[in-house]
Amino acid sequence: MVVEHIKGATGIDVKKKKIAMFECKSLIFAAGGYTRVYAVSSSRIFENYGEGVALAYEAGADLVDIEMVQFHPTGMVWPRKAVGTLATEAIRGEGGILLNSKGERFMKNYYPERMELGPRDVVARAIFNEIASGRGTKHGGIWLDVTHLPKAKILERLPTMYKQFKQLDGIDISKEKMEVAPTAHYSMGGVQVARDCKTKIRGLFAVGEVISQIHGANRLGGNSLLDTVVFGKIAGRAAATLAKNLKPQLLGLSANRQNGFDYGIFVAKDPIKFRTEIEKLMKDSAGIIREAGKLQEGLKKILKLKKEFYSKDNILKKFKINENVVRTWEVKSAIVVCEAIIRSALMRQESRGAHYRFDFPKLDDKKWKLNIYCKQKGNGIALFKRRVREGKGPLEDFLKAHVKAEHHREFE
Repeated sequence: MVVEHIKGATGIDVKKKKIAMFECKSLIFAAGGYTRVYAVSSSRIFENYGEGVALAYEAGADLVDIEMVQFHPTGMVWPRKAVGTLATEAIRGEGGILLNSKGERFMKNYYPERMELGPRDVVARAIFNEIASGRGTKHGGIWLDVTHLPKAKILERLPTMYKQFKQLDGIDISKEKMEVAPTAHYSMGGVQVARDCKTKIRGLFAVGEVISQIHGANRLGGNSLLDTVVFGKIAGRAAATLAKNLKPQLLGLSANRQNGFDYGIFVAKDPIKFRTEIEKLMKDSAGIIREAGKLQEGLKKILKLKKEFYSKDNILKKFKINENVVRTWEVKSAIVVCEAIIRSALMRQESRGAHYRFDFPKLDDKKWKLNIYCKQKGNGIALFKRRVREGKGPLEDFLKAHVKAEHHREFE
């Protein structure tokens, strides 16, 4: 359903059990990212399945850098209800250390210069490798330890984390180690926008984690707040200016509704089953460490699941507006995003930022200093590449003079 101009949006009012319609001259997507498509994620359970990304894509917008998914090194792994909940980097910043099940401070083997304070992608891969090598804990993690720090310092500098582990895991982190593992945390890829946050669809703007190109291949912690403040204002101004100058006769959503407008809303028989399968296949095939065989297997699985999901036998002919409508929409969105992630990850035959290919472990600027784009082509996804656009001027000169890039660290 490619459109030339946004006329509004439809929504689902679960409480009132009806479809809601919003007519507008311009529209801003600020719908978050897509990290919930992974089995372990720092996102809350019923959000960030790529709903905004998929909606924009289906309306005709292009996606870019969709393979760039950041995994935070330390998310809780126990109890089950808390899996994926962040154990903030401040813990390591205050002197917390990482230990495997043998009690070894393993970061010395991966990043001896900065140990636990290495880049997120390096620390996450190191933890993943320790667990995969059989040096993980009972619940599939490693230990994050601050028991060597004075309790007074922990209570002063890490009060939120102290309360979090006390409430969720029943442990006193001043006396007991925390059990943690990487968790899908942030989507660097998303909808392509121009400098004023407009998409290629007139009237459609996007901002926040739903868009790409702000954080490159490896977001720095804390920068998302700056991102939303700066680009939120830019998007708001641009959308308001367009709406102010647009003639009313370009609208017509109400007329479309009367003529049988297709909402694209339906209900699958068991959306939770599909969602669980997606989360597992993404964890197994397109997670922290990727390689061609697993990615190809993941692509086969997502295409098979897509066929099953849209089969006549799976779609209910009659349904009520309830939670299953929302769950179905989550799966529909996740299928679009996951296919794009896997195809883009297969295409990028190098390692860059959060995207790590075990079979292509080197950064390759000569061949791959490129953005990978996804666009609609019939019922499928077409991928194409473009050279990264580099800024010119005082800022670039400053960065070259004062900033040293952190590249991948290989490890056995």
